[in-house]
Amino acid sequence: MKTHPFLLFTCRLLAVVLGLIAGTAAHAQQMPQDNWQSYGLQFSSPTPGNSLSSIAIGTGGVYVGEVEGGSSWPTRILQFTEGGVFIQRFTTTFTDIVGITCDPAGNVYVLDGGASSVTKLDKNGAFISQWGSSGTNNGQFGAFAGDTTMIAADKNSQVYVFDRGNSRVQVFDANGNFLRTWGQQGSLPGQFQFWGGWVGAIFVSSNGLVYCFDGVASVFDINGSFLTSMTSYVFGGGLLSRSISVTCDGLVSVIGSSGWGLVNVIFDPGHMFSQILSIPVSNFGPNMGSAFSKRGDLFYVLDSQVVVYQRQYASVQNSLSPPAIPLPNVLDNAQRAGTSWMDIDYQVTDADNPMVGVTTGVLAFVNGGTTLNEAVVMNTFMENSGTNVGLNQPTGVPLHLTWNMAADWSVDYSQVQIEVLAKDSRNLLGFQWITVPASNGNPAIQVCSKSISDSALLDLWFYLLATHQPGISLSNGTITGNADPYNGVVLAITSGTYPNDASSTTAAGRTYLYNLLGVQAITPAQITQAQGGNYGFTSVDSNSVVKLP
Repeated sequence: MKTHPFLLFTCRLLAVVLGLIAGTAAHAQQMPQDNWQSYGLQFSSPTPGNSLSSIAIGTGGVYVGEVEGGSSWPTRILQFTEGGVFIQRFTTTFTDIVGITCDPAGNVYVLDGGASSVTKLDKNGAFISQWGSSGTNNGQFGAFAGDTTMIAADKNSQVYVFDRGNSRVQVFDANGNFLRTWGQQGSLPGQFQFWGGWVGAIFVSSNGLVYCFDGVASVFDINGSFLTSMTSYVFGGGLLSRSISVTCDGLVSVIGSSGWGLVNVIFDPGHMFSQILSIPVSNFGPNMGSAFSKRGDLFYVLDSQVVVYQRQYASVQNSLSPPAIPLPNVLDNAQRAGTSWMDIDYQVTDADNPMVGVTTGVLAFVNGGTTLNEAVVMNTFMENSGTNVGLNQPTGVPLHLTWNMAADWSVDYSQVQIEVLAKDSRNLLGFQWITVPASNGNPAIQVCSKSISDSALLDLWFYLLATHQPGISLSNGTITGNADPYNGVVLAITSGTYPNDASSTTAAGRTYLYNLLGVQAITPAQITQAQGGNYGFTSVDSNSVVKLP
């Protein structure tokens, strides 16, 4: 199965089966509209077998602690892009990383539980400073016992250390100068008891609330004044937490242990339940950690990899899950004996909208290829079966096609796969718009949270070819426009030969598709505007799009 930010494809039997899913419209920030779904993005250490522990996200990307071979605790920092591309392994080493955090300037702070110290690095890993030692005085730390989220930073670059060995929180400025402390051992509100093994986590939200988890959840202001406790029935009142993180609009994520295993609970500050994400792991050990990106995607460490749950807008039909997408399935396909005809049986299911018409299309791919070079557009259907593909096809019932291969395909003999595509009333691509307010004379813009990749556009070309979009034609792996203003213009092209070929969309092709989708390419000035705000656009590039005004 292949998954893309905008389209979801489901594979099958003797044929490749494809279904399009469109995403969301303008994004609401409060429940019950929010829904987190597995994004399919997973990344791990470049050294196979090395575990990961602790995570933070800053302007320089995603930072994860690495447990190298032969060590018991994380000793190095790995840097990735938010898309999971490995950047580097920092040269600075540690004894036992028990927390990582980033300040607004992008600096990275690493809490070393083995050395009882905080190390400050720039976003690229260059050493800046270090402070702390073992002890009970201000600026000294007690034992951390294998925790993973014991350091946090606020919007003013003040650094908070959950000093569990001394049952307190200590606060420092960005240079390591001690500022203040609060807390003591006990079970009264605002006190810490650290029961339950490796329990312990801290996070500072953008609105200045300090969340401390030590088996129960306590909330303080930045000066240490106790405000409230938080509970969840999922954890039986207490929150046996491995990790805590908070979205920019105040929704809280807690990864912890429940009666049925390891789960993640996301809820609002008013204690209202939002969503449970089951985490498929039996080892409730030290290799944990979680962090939200600025746009609200949840990244969490799961033993040896980082898993991403994308924040999405949930349908009003069901506040905890989006509407089902149409899922096509090739039931059977075979060449009819003595002819060049292929009989194809397929069916589209739609769990929450049975018997509602969808648009379908079919493509053939030779030699198992996945580029425009191997795609064959199916135009010629026999025995009046062409009415069983295209607009307003029923769901939940088998549909039959008879394709005349010889009429559309010049190859005498080859292995062929059939791909069925289905689309419901949603857009061809799903866009999650985030509004960037007006600034410095620039008008407000709505930017899609993720740039559009070539692979996403290739899938879109396949859909347009399969459904016979007028104005384009495919020949020798190249899509060309055949109507003004794109008549004769190359829109997509394939380089190389099978199996090392690759298809890409030209600049004119992007303009063609953007017009079709009702969006426009982001300008250099708009990139600067988006990256300059607190909107999570660390990866905005020339392939990003903005909503038409």
